[in-house]
Amino acid sequence: MALSQADSGVNRKGKGGVTVMVGSLQRDAFIEVIHEAARTDDRIVFLSADFGAESLDSFRSELPNQFLHCGISEQHMIDLAGGLALAGKRPFCYAMGPFITLRCLEQIKCSVAIMNAPVVIVGVGVGLGYADSGPTHYLTEDLAVMRAISGLEILTAADASTAMEIARLSLRSPAPRYVRLDREALPDLPSDAVMGVKRGITTIRTGKDCAIVSCGWGVHLGLEVA
Repeated sequence: MALSQADSGVNRKGKGGVTVMVGSLQRDAFIEVIHEAARTDDRIVFLSADFGAESLDSFRSELPNQFLHCGISEQHMIDLAGGLALAGKRPFCYAMGPFITLRCLEQIKCSVAIMNAPVVIVGVGVGLGYADSGPTHYLTEDLAVMRAISGLEILTAADASTAMEIARLSLRSPAPRYVRLDREALPDLPSDAVMGVKRGITTIRTGKDCAIVSCGWGVHLGLEVA
């Protein structure tokens, strides 16, 4: 199965039959992995707060009973996901980064983290990903704010392949989790960096003058200046 939206580039075969291309959007890569798993696991439920993606259209069309459109109501979506998780489901909540985090802080704390509910919160457009929509869409505080919630794991993708690896981790290791995805397609990182998800720091380039420690889009900025 190939991703529905990708820039031209070299194919990289992922696990589970999913193929990712250089420059693929992280959200499409992530959703494709969840979609593949949902075909054989009806516990997986995908919730969206009026936020789309090409790959999400395929999920909704093929598995309508495992997709919930929650409208522009992110707080309700998080509470609903918490209830579904406690009932044995595996919910994935998906929305624009600023609104699925800062707007939902109390719900994430009380309905997900305190309850240790295995809800995966997927925010797209972290940092200044949606800066073209104005300051209401800036998300420069989420790492600080979400890290303050006890029991919530935070993972940041740096390319489409790491987004896929984070999706697989979320499937095999249920936990309250916040996944940060970039809005734009980013170049692929070396494969050893992809396999380093949750395995500590991965060295991509060595030098003598200083060390740049980063995640997400910042990894690519670091590579430019290193």
